[in-house]
Amino acid sequence: MGQYKVDINGEIIQNRNRDAHGPPKLLGLVLGRDKVTSLREFLLRIARTRPEASRLSVTLQGPNDHPSYQRLLDTTWCYLTPGSADLEAGFSLKQSWSQAQLIGRAIETLLYGRKGRKNVLMFGYGKKSSSARGTSVEGAHRTEMYCIDGTAKSMCSPAWQLLQTRIGDTLMLYLLLHVSMFSTLENECFFQLTGYPVTLAARAVKKTSQAQQGRLSMKQYYEKYTTNDGVGVVSRHRKRMKLMKNGVETNAQDAGGVHQGTKAAKPGRPSSWQRKKYKRAKERGDESTVRELELQREVKHRKHDGQQLNTAVSSLHQTHESRDSRKSTRKIEYYQHPKYVLRPSEMIIPRQSMFYSRRYSRQGGLPSEHIIMRLNPDNRSGKVLYQYIFRRRLNPVALLANRRKSMHLQNCPYRPLVPPKHQYLIPWLNSIVRRAHKCNYNALLNVHCPLPDAYLKWIAKGSVRKARGGPSLAGVGSKIHCSSSIDGNAHACGADEPADHALGHAMSTGTVMKADVQDELLPQKAHRNGTLNNQDCNQDDDVGSTGEEIPDLSASFVPHSNVANFVWAVIRAVIPKHMLGGKKSRKVLRKSVHRFIGLKRFEDMTAHEVIRGIPLSEMQWLNIHRTPTNGKGAKGVKSTFPPNILAFRTRMLLFWVGWLFGSFVVPILRSHFYCTENESYRQQVFYYRKQVWSTMIDKSFKESLSSTFIPIKAKVARASLAKRKLGVSRLRFLPKRNGLRFLVNMSRKSEARFKSYTEKDPRSGRKYKHPAGRLHFEPINQTLRKAQIVLKSEAMRHPTLFGSSMYGVNDIFCHYKPFVNKWRSDRKKEAALKSTTVSRLKEKFGPYAVCVDVSRAFDNVDVSTLLGIISELLTAEEYTIVKFTEIVTIMGEIKIRFRNFAVPTHEMHDGHFSQKMASLSNGQKSRIFVDAITEERISRYDLMAQLKDYLSLNLVKLKKKWRYQCKGIAQGGTPSTMLCSLYLGYVERACLEPMIASCGAIPVISNEDIASSYNFSSTQNLTSLTALGLACGSRPSVQKPAVNFQRDNLPSRSCPDRSHSLLLRLVDDWIIISRHKAVVEQFASRILSGIPGFNIHVNPSKTQLTFDLTAVPGLGMMKRNEFVEADGSRFIKWCGLLIDTSTLEMRADYTRYAGEHMGASLNVPAQRNPGSALSSKLCHYIRPKLIPVLLDEEINSPLTIRINVYQTFLLGAMKLHCFMHRLPCPPDDTRSCQWIISAIETGIRYAIESTRARRVARQTGHSRAIMCNPSLPHSHVEYLAFYAFYTIMRKKQSRYKALLEELKNKLNQPRCKRCAPHLREAIDPIHSSVFDSINY
Repeated sequence: MGQYKVDINGEIIQNRNRDAHGPPKLLGLVLGRDKVTSLREFLLRIARTRPEASRLSVTLQGPNDHPSYQRLLDTTWCYLTPGSADLEAGFSLKQSWSQAQLIGRAIETLLYGRKGRKNVLMFGYGKKSSSARGTSVEGAHRTEMYCIDGTAKSMCSPAWQLLQTRIGDTLMLYLLLHVSMFSTLENECFFQLTGYPVTLAARAVKKTSQAQQGRLSMKQYYEKYTTNDGVGVVSRHRKRMKLMKNGVETNAQDAGGVHQGTKAAKPGRPSSWQRKKYKRAKERGDESTVRELELQREVKHRKHDGQQLNTAVSSLHQTHESRDSRKSTRKIEYYQHPKYVLRPSEMIIPRQSMFYSRRYSRQGGLPSEHIIMRLNPDNRSGKVLYQYIFRRRLNPVALLANRRKSMHLQNCPYRPLVPPKHQYLIPWLNSIVRRAHKCNYNALLNVHCPLPDAYLKWIAKGSVRKARGGPSLAGVGSKIHCSSSIDGNAHACGADEPADHALGHAMSTGTVMKADVQDELLPQKAHRNGTLNNQDCNQDDDVGSTGEEIPDLSASFVPHSNVANFVWAVIRAVIPKHMLGGKKSRKVLRKSVHRFIGLKRFEDMTAHEVIRGIPLSEMQWLNIHRTPTNGKGAKGVKSTFPPNILAFRTRMLLFWVGWLFGSFVVPILRSHFYCTENESYRQQVFYYRKQVWSTMIDKSFKESLSSTFIPIKAKVARASLAKRKLGVSRLRFLPKRNGLRFLVNMSRKSEARFKSYTEKDPRSGRKYKHPAGRLHFEPINQTLRKAQIVLKSEAMRHPTLFGSSMYGVNDIFCHYKPFVNKWRSDRKKEAALKSTTVSRLKEKFGPYAVCVDVSRAFDNVDVSTLLGIISELLTAEEYTIVKFTEIVTIMGEIKIRFRNFAVPTHEMHDGHFSQKMASLSNGQKSRIFVDAITEERISRYDLMAQLKDYLSLNLVKLKKKWRYQCKGIAQGGTPSTMLCSLYLGYVERACLEPMIASCGAIPVISNEDIASSYNFSSTQNLTSLTALGLACGSRPSVQKPAVNFQRDNLPSRSCPDRSHSLLLRLVDDWIIISRHKAVVEQFASRILSGIPGFNIHVNPSKTQLTFDLTAVPGLGMMKRNEFVEADGSRFIKWCGLLIDTSTLEMRADYTRYAGEHMGASLNVPAQRNPGSALSSKLCHYIRPKLIPVLLDEEINSPLTIRINVYQTFLLGAMKLHCFMHRLPCPPDDTRSCQWIISAIETGIRYAIESTRARRVARQTGHSRAIMCNPSLPHSHVEYLAFYAFYTIMRKKQSRYKALLEELKNKLNQPRCKRCAPHLREAIDPIHSSVFDSINY
């Protein structure tokens, strides 16, 4: 078999070596390695097994055939769809129809065949209708095409036509109808031409692999054991589920892969309307109708037809229509089946509702909507409460995630009936209601979680107004206004408000934990009382006027132990002692409360974890002591109980603790604390008193938000919302080290409520009353999806308009490597000269670098300027959005991704999609593309209208007032990053790139100079705001700017020789590297002094320089600012990378972990077998650092590459230890050793795969891919991984004794011993000193 690569037209792409002894790895993984063959082998197997096609072995290929035809046979891969029909007996290799007619005939056969039959060939086609919306199809008179289909067009190429002449119409039709064919692209990518959609097969394989690894989700588990899609495997648990009565019996495939099928079922009887229609047509002599109905009946009964093409079509159609012997089973939703009961390990306690709630009652305690507060403390209340606790459909842990709601806020839909055997519980449940009404929650809150001293001093000064009906010093809370609520509804507001503040991870997990564990979890700069040092929280001294300064309360959170003590005190005050069990049971419950409070933001806790360790004998309310099976229970003999009684009592206990935590503890936390995560400590949850959080909001609003969000009248907001599709944003607040960061949430549905108001007509003088109303909107990001796709596609078509924007590590690699190669080559040539000295070499080639960060880049974007740039970027009057599917393997798992791209409608043609796939395969490896033939269209007018509303009139409701964002871009929108890059790219082209290219003095560019370099065509007054930001600092106009940018007048990116400098930008972080010091000095001086015409200002404290910079306007002299490693190497930090300032080699930046606890960024999932997740977790931990820019041998030296790999595994070892430490039930030493060794071996295999030579391409533009070759032996990766884990785990010797012994054995293997001398310098601690400051 020849080794070639062709596109779907059969044209040459690349001749590249490949494994000739089997199908491609990806196709074999998805479809089965023994079931995928080349087109040549598939046809030859037919020739060997069927006498009618025996001469194909001679005629399939001739000596004078075009090479494209030969490559088509060798690089087109075939997979016979399961259940396909056998080839008819006596078929011929005769050709009577053209290839286009045959494809049209096949499409028509598929369309008019059995319902539910799927083939990618029929995508984009439909049955012909009277409206004739589509275009006609050659060879198919009853079919029309609705979308442009490049696949069918490509299969009419000369190579395919020649193939048809060799194999005939029947075989070609068989390939089109029953065989999944894939065309080979570059980089082991494939494009599906025909057959059953490979996405469905990949989905079935994915479910199977997840089941084997024990990682099925609940929905997947239930669907797997109750349904069958015709491709998967029938459940082995039919008896347990009692949902399937008949299984699938499919004949096994033979070795050839051609003779396979299912047992033919008895043809079904025609429907009654068909029989009546046939009878009437026969009576009135309508021969055409009778013939048509007879043919339809004949198609159902016949299994083989004649040899002519028209009968062959009917035969193939008929045999494919034959049904399987199995009966189709109705797909039942898993949550609707009444007999399905969750396992204890699946009963997850819902805790999402406790986050981001800023309202609570004045009396404290449970919310007024809670079922306990709505019940009167009488004898009937206990019966109602029983329904919420022990009825499965109302208990919070007995419901699956997608049906889990706040059931304690809902009305009981059942009659309050209690079984006689549980009547003894009613007095205790009545006691719960009575105690909850009488409990003094505020007193308990002030005892265990007192207000911080800074807040009390601020209140005592009396220097500020009373805070919104503010809380008294006795601790009685007040109702806190919901700033980000749209409708003012308390319950709706709770899930929408943002994040709490967490300046000190200083939330110890409770008194039940050891002191050393608490110290381990606390931040380095946090006190035990939950506050930070003054130097860690920079308080602003100039906030407000003198005497009215609001203190910075960012560090005034409540420690976890205090919160847990308060919750436990409330539980003891409300829940009767008998329902909490004995001493041991109460101890276990209290420990569970502490652990529940200390969970990370996205961690879960199951009811099974709560009851673990609780003896059922101590729970007297379970009444378990009544029915022992060993009679009287003699002295010294332990009483036993039937398993069914134990299971029932255990289930009651699960429901009880599930209600206690999910419907009692969570509302208590929601009512008394604002629960949120923090910007610095990521996943750690922090708890703030509601009064404290309200004060923090006031401070943030007074400092910055009041100037960003301008109030407007409610009727103006209502009129604006009624005319547009964009909804209302929700404002969220995220705590940071000092103050709050506001985020705009645009990913949720919104509802705007308006009160009725009266308005006077200025003409008639009459008053009109506008009724109250509600407006519902889809998420803003979903509405802007098409705009985001169009902007991304335009960025790929015109990358120069976005300047030096980088969209990922691959873009950085593709720009950085050529520059480094050129710099080193020129430097080497210069060094070879005898007259060159070291100082002269340094002066001439540097390198010199500066890294700057734009201050508040999103907030300072001039919206009018940006709208003008967008208007010129969108050149087409209409865009077509094309959708397709991509199948890829990531860390051994099959991923199905739904992709799309936009194309100007006037540029669409038949071969556009194939060209796009060829372009994508240039920079991606091992992909399968499937064209969905789905198109959406959007006009330029609609795009501009949406973006204008998004940028100029972003509405929020803050402090019960409607406001709009008057400046900047909302950071919560999906197009925000792309728009910011577009804006900064324009700034580069106008101000920075000409300066870099010219290497001359900095041009003094004034606003008038900038305006004069462009052509303006305005119908408005030119004194208003323009797209160039001539009125810097003013509010942008909400109207469309009347500006016309001439693209030809923009500074050209193809300036003279720019190889001496490299300018890169990731969103708002710039870095410039040059061999000329003057260029870097000019750039730094220019950018540090600001560009007022575009609102560009740089934060000097974050600027990094490789030299001393003098005479910066307004700043004076700036000294050299670099990061110095312990080995003396100097680096500049940029976007998670460390760039060596002498060699331009790169390392990963781990300094952001210094001083922090590694566990703060980890979440431990709640699952039955956590050990099965270790391998995938480790791969996810090391994946971000195994990138081309850190592994390429032309950028980095062999030593640096090995240091990067070693440090990657050091980080993975730390995170893996934290993961193991946070498991609810840590395994013993032997079991943990097995888990970790298995995970290390998996991580080694993944690292070896990631360090192979591969091609890397940019995400934008059409440049060729660049080769990345680490040249790292597998044994070196293995040694570095084992030694990294040994180094980290050695510091925790008491926990990993068995693991350390096993790691020593691994390192003493001959394979690793041979590597040790070569890697001694790479593992030297002096190169990885930063890891000594990371806590784990």
